[in-house]
Amino acid sequence: MLTTSTDFDKVFFCNSGTEAVETAIKLARKHAYNEYGPEKSEVLAFTNSFHGRTYGGLTATAQTSYHEGFGPCFPASPTRPSATSRQRKR
Repeated sequence: MLTTSTDFDKVFFCNSGTEAVETAIKLARKHAYNEYGPEKSEVLAFTNSFHGRTYGGLTATAQTSYHEGFGPCFPASPTRPSATSRQRKR
């Protein structure tokens, strides 16, 4: 029913934000691997972000204070300024 009301062929329901973040990271990496090969593995994260306390979510979180005591994390995600941090500079 949901797929007939949208442009999507599939739907994945999650029980929590943690599950949603981990699934989004996995789906993005799997898509990049299938479309571009194993060299495309970076996941972009935004500054002032928080993506949860799981290891994958923690790695994507750009606030190093959350990493303290849990490192080393996975290879760092590249970060870009978030929309709110760009607005604060104005």
